[in-house]
Amino acid sequence: MAHELSHYFLHKHMIGDGISDNVLYRSRLSDSCEAEANRLASDILMPVNKIKEIKSDLEVNRMADAVSLLATRFQVSEDAMRIRLGMK
Repeated sequence: MAHELSHYFLHKHMIGDGISDNVLYRSRLSDSCEAEANRLASDILMPVNKIKEIKSDLEVNRMADAVSLLATRFQVSEDAMRIRLGMK
């Protein structure tokens, strides 16, 4: 949902009256729009300052443990958390 809201905030000028097939979905422009929406959704769901704050409070021996705990805390996938932490 955060990803789709990000599209609205960032790309509402590109949204028409509904969903229809167009060139945007099949072009490289779509890739850049998707990346922008992913970044904003990440900022919304996993604010860097909150991750650092919680991570410093956690007692973990391995980064894998931190990924799992942070993903659970922020209710995101472990893959999303790895990307956010710059591990992917």
